[in-house]
Amino acid sequence: MSTPDNEFLYQAAVEWIKKNPDTTGLSSKDKDAFLSFKTLSPEDKGELLLTLLKTTGLAEKIKPALPYLTFDLQGIPQELYLEIAAQLENESHRSHLVSVSKNMHSFIQTSRLQDKFLQHVAYGEQGKAEKLFTEVYQGKTEKIQEALRHQGTFTDYSGRTFQCSAYEYAYWAKDTHMCRMLERHMDDATKKEMLARVNKIEHTGLSYTQDGVDYCTHHFDMTPLIQALQFYVDNYNAWSTAHNQDALKAAWMNVGLAQRDVPAHVAQEYCRPDRSFHPCPLFNEPVLPRILTFYNWLTKRDKPWFPLISNSGLGFDFALMRWGKREGPEPCGPWVNGIGAAHDLAAVSRLDAVRTADLTLSWKHLNSPAISHGVSILNFSV
Repeated sequence: MSTPDNEFLYQAAVEWIKKNPDTTGLSSKDKDAFLSFKTLSPEDKGELLLTLLKTTGLAEKIKPALPYLTFDLQGIPQELYLEIAAQLENESHRSHLVSVSKNMHSFIQTSRLQDKFLQHVAYGEQGKAEKLFTEVYQGKTEKIQEALRHQGTFTDYSGRTFQCSAYEYAYWAKDTHMCRMLERHMDDATKKEMLARVNKIEHTGLSYTQDGVDYCTHHFDMTPLIQALQFYVDNYNAWSTAHNQDALKAAWMNVGLAQRDVPAHVAQEYCRPDRSFHPCPLFNEPVLPRILTFYNWLTKRDKPWFPLISNSGLGFDFALMRWGKREGPEPCGPWVNGIGAAHDLAAVSRLDAVRTADLTLSWKHLNSPAISHGVSILNFSV
């Protein structure tokens, strides 16, 4: 409901417009809509509010009435809500509007939560992402399914910007652990919708932009990292014998450049503290520690893999090698021995093969009925 104060401000604006019809900054159509606001349809009310927010030079006498226009926006399209939210002048103005409109408050808060949820998924923050279901929306089935189906805009650590749902991104990135978590919270209708979406990814790809370039691919491709490691391993002995350190450095930095591009879950396989890359893992552990730090023996401090620095660090000064290091990856530059690189090559190649095979499990789980959260579906390829 509208508050008496807000209604008073609206009525004051109405009287002012009637006395000053030529100084409002509004068209005749918009003035008429403002004066007859109470009789407008919800969608027309939303369109009027959006127009007023966009109007440059809107009379100061009209602005105090804007909160009144938000009290009865039930039933307007969500796209219009988003446009209104985008036009709010600043966070304090936005918060003021939220406080006087329960409907606006509900929508904007939901939008913020869903955007944050998508970002957590893109950053490989599985625990934080799942809290939306287990804490914020606990017991609210419709809210959970809405969040799972929600398609928003977000950017991952490597600068790829997507417009899709959390599951579509996790499936594209081959993040098996994230997929399994999301599947556990889906009802049958959401599973059916996600199955259609991943089927589309397999046929036409998932679109994203990176560094101003448009791409559409079926999945994240680990080939550049595998090829960079393979090139280094294949040429290491010849370059080392010839003392060609320039070639060694250039090839090893190419490994680092490829590592900059991996999704969070691949970096987390490098960084997990409970096993190394040698002997070569099966990558079938039921839990992936979502850790993105490594110990820099030069600075004697832990350092994050992400976020990246544009022209230094990984790929410019060092690349990361895991091989037999039990506690985590080691930043190595300008080059490393060929044996360690060969172990990493074997591990990364197997990781890619296993995660690609795991995609078939996603299809099986999306085709199966929704299950109780007390039942595990943590099946992994071996």
